[in-house]
Amino acid sequence: MSRGRHRKPSSLPSASALAAAAPAALVVAAAAAPAAAHPAGPPAARPDAVPAVAPAVSPFAAAQALRAAAARQAHPAATAAVITVAPGDTLTSLAQRHYGHANRWPVIWWANRHLVHNPNLLHAGLHLVLPADPAPTSAQVTAAFAAIPPPPPPPRPAPVAAPAAAPAAAPAPAPAPVASSGIAATGGMSAFQACVIQRESGGNPSAVNPASGAGGLYGFLPSTWQALGFSGLPENASVATQNAAFAKEYAQSGTAAWAPYDGC
Repeated sequence: MSRGRHRKPSSLPSASALAAAAPAALVVAAAAAPAAAHPAGPPAARPDAVPAVAPAVSPFAAAQALRAAAARQAHPAATAAVITVAPGDTLTSLAQRHYGHANRWPVIWWANRHLVHNPNLLHAGLHLVLPADPAPTSAQVTAAFAAIPPPPPPPRPAPVAAPAAAPAAAPAPAPAPVASSGIAATGGMSAFQACVIQRESGGNPSAVNPASGAGGLYGFLPSTWQALGFSGLPENASVATQNAAFAKEYAQSGTAAWAPYDGC
């Protein structure tokens, strides 16, 4: 009878089991200590030797890494990656970088809504779960826009006394045709563009959605407006600039930025 067939199994966990249990974001510190230039001698021959100390991990970074690792382990099939927010990143820039379309940011926010309470405010250093399916549902889009706090009301300008006399200045030419009621004309536009204007702003270039903060003729979010390369806020830009922003977004993503929400 072979004695090796009835040996008692070891009660110690295997090395592979220990490696799987440790979050990847926390084991990096163990490899940070540089290797010694010369082999270490016995303790008696090296009284000045000091054991290497791994760099400390902040409690915030450790908590974020554990949350991201737990989310990825709980839903491995629905998670494409766990990414770290860099300075200057926004949800729209992350969606553009990883999915190819900035308007898919609601799906990233939904997967990380316990960390990102305001979609327009993203802190560097956060570990975010990147969903494998980039298509947001209508419920996710509605919740994402509702999570954006309304912008503060503009301060009231101080009253200024009118000058005694001022030379009459010639009126500046309008950048785009605007009706006398303040509603932008849609003549010559495509049916889709005219539909977006009607659904988003009713033709008012200064319109602002108090729930989401989206503004202007086409309902651009401030983050999307800036991602397209425009400064300020869309509702303060000229009609010509807003039309240029629409053309740029339409060239990048077609009707996907508006059709699912406006029904155009």
